[in-house]
Amino acid sequence: MINNSQHSLIIRITTLAINQDSELQWFLFDHSQQLIQKGCDALASIKEALPAAIRAEVAIHVIVPNDAVLLARVNIPSRNQRHIKQALPFAIEEFIAQDLEKVHMAMPQQLDPSHEQIDVAIIEHSLLISWLDLLHHHQLSPQTMVIDTLCVPIEPQQHSVLIDGEQVLLRLGLYHGVSCERASFNAIYSQLIAENFTEDNAPVLQCVYSQAESEAEASLNYQGAVKESFYKEAASEILAANLLKQGAEQINLLQGGYKQGKQESGGFELWRPTFIAAAASLLLFVISHLASAWYFSWQAEQLRQESISYYKQLFPNERRVVSPKRQLQNHLRLISSGEGGAFLSTLAAISAEFKPYTQTGQIAVKQLAYTQDNHLLRFELSSQTIEQLDSLKQQLSAIGIKAVIGSARAQENTVISNMTVEAQP
Repeated sequence: MINNSQHSLIIRITTLAINQDSELQWFLFDHSQQLIQKGCDALASIKEALPAAIRAEVAIHVIVPNDAVLLARVNIPSRNQRHIKQALPFAIEEFIAQDLEKVHMAMPQQLDPSHEQIDVAIIEHSLLISWLDLLHHHQLSPQTMVIDTLCVPIEPQQHSVLIDGEQVLLRLGLYHGVSCERASFNAIYSQLIAENFTEDNAPVLQCVYSQAESEAEASLNYQGAVKESFYKEAASEILAANLLKQGAEQINLLQGGYKQGKQESGGFELWRPTFIAAAASLLLFVISHLASAWYFSWQAEQLRQESISYYKQLFPNERRVVSPKRQLQNHLRLISSGEGGAFLSTLAAISAEFKPYTQTGQIAVKQLAYTQDNHLLRFELSSQTIEQLDSLKQQLSAIGIKAVIGSARAQENTVISNMTVEAQP
């Protein structure tokens, strides 16, 4: 999950709602995990604050607040990834109040084969998309997005709490953590211990204090066994450094349709996509020449039947369909002279921006609807990553077309999203 051959930029998000002016703490580490630069800047300015020589190759990791995520544990007997993905939505239903389609689920990279329990992080699609949309817009495409409580340093068989001003981040295991206000910590944690442990087997609580905490102010008034650790670094820097130290022992929220592309290294890995593409091209060339006559004849008939079917859906009262293309052109001429002209002109304007994405298979248009009352075009799109949708949105914005990415959901390795475009008069 962490590439030690690159510089690493770690950005911490502390609130759910952010914008381009939100000031975020960031830390730049070299390939030896040594901190070489840090700052607190507006999101829109972070990329420019980095040394110019490494901006294009730095690996970006984002720490998000525990308040945005529900960390749960469910029982699934199978260790087959396919079976787990099929069963997981049903297993988490009892933990969430929203519809399953509105939430994204992420699992640890490595599953423990010694038991049937699966740790899972649950987050709303809308929140994840809003963060990624902002980050991508400012050339900050993260490889990983992790949870702050799971970056708190912890020892085996212990609980660990990081004092972060008036907030505390409590880590209860490798993939389990909660956050709360400092004033209520003692009552919450004492109740948790009383419900899950006896006096003899209660874990030691490791209290991690940042540079902002003096020894006189550090006490949490917890009466159980406590081990204290005082750091010279600030809380965010402790989380950032420990994220790099943990490596793969994390839950990366960017899974499935949110998974970001990786830069391959090494001779074979560098050329591997080229070899695969060449082999696939050769195979397609041979097959197409062996069966071209039959295939194109069959395809032409299929397309003709499909065009007639689509035409009948658009114009159910049309009695006779002789030439769908010519008959549709007649309808379009009539529409273009009335209020439908805005729809056609906008569709023509954005078709050139859609073309590079649809031709390469990066984005597919599943549905298109036009509302004449408010002049809105609504697209249902499928893409490989959220980054491609954001890129299309920026392309439309560059030609003066306002586009809004709405709700989205992940299906296997694709993202299904709604995009709304205002028709231009």
